Amino acid sequence: MSVFWLITGASRGLGAALARAAVARGDRVLGIARSPAAAGESLCLDLADLDALAAAVGARLADAQREEPAPQRWVLVNNAAVLGPIGSGWQAGDVEQVLRVNLGAPMVLARCFLDCLAGHPAPRLVLNVSSGAATRVIAGWSLYATSKAGLEHFGRCLAAEHRLDPRVAVVSLSPGVIDTDMQARIRATGPQDFPDHARFVALHEQGALADPDTVAASILRGVDRGLRWEGASCRLEEFAGP
Repeated sequence: MSVFWLITGASRGLGAALARAAVARGDRVLGIARSPAAAGESLCLDLADLDALAAAVGARLADAQREEPAPQRWVLVNNAAVLGPIGSGWQAGDVEQVLRVNLGAPMVLARCFLDCLAGHPAPRLVLNVSSGAATRVIAGWSLYATSKAGLEHFGRCLAAEHRLDPRVAVVSLSPGVIDTDMQARIRATGPQDFPDHARFVALHEQGALADPDTVAASILRGVDRGLRWEGASCRLEEFAGP
């Protein structure tokens, strides 16, 4: 099956691993980040610039629909996110940055993705990478957690708006704790700003962090299942299946 992927944050971490895995099996990838994608085509943009983001992605999707072979599935992975300040010392500018990147950009991209592909017959999936922080209270992560909670609810609303279109699926995926640069930053933060600091340090010391390549392989399996998720929030194991 030919799949066309749009992956935010495709220059490092999970996004990079997913881009490499998709390209390796012959899929087309458009990676969206400030730096070039780890594999596939790159669209170097600041995700906080929502107008530029919508214009560039809309133009690229218009071109992609004329390419051969035609994709048999379209997948948008809203993966990029910023943690923002840890602790309670954040400022107004921090709120704007976190909400633009973690919530505004996924909303704009999902709207652009579905509107631009409205006339295409192939199924399309909006996959929002969520976090346990969307539902679990974590002191010191108020900006990040709020943005992820908002992203999950946006997914439910988006699915409801497209409930009569069998080609559209929306899922919020919580992939677990992955060994990424974000985790390294969390461990570098002191417990005075982050009461759960010791737990995250222990996860790393115990080798309990998930490998990005392993998580990417599971996401590919889940996409290939072709299920019509209707705004569900699920764990990686549920999405990938047996």
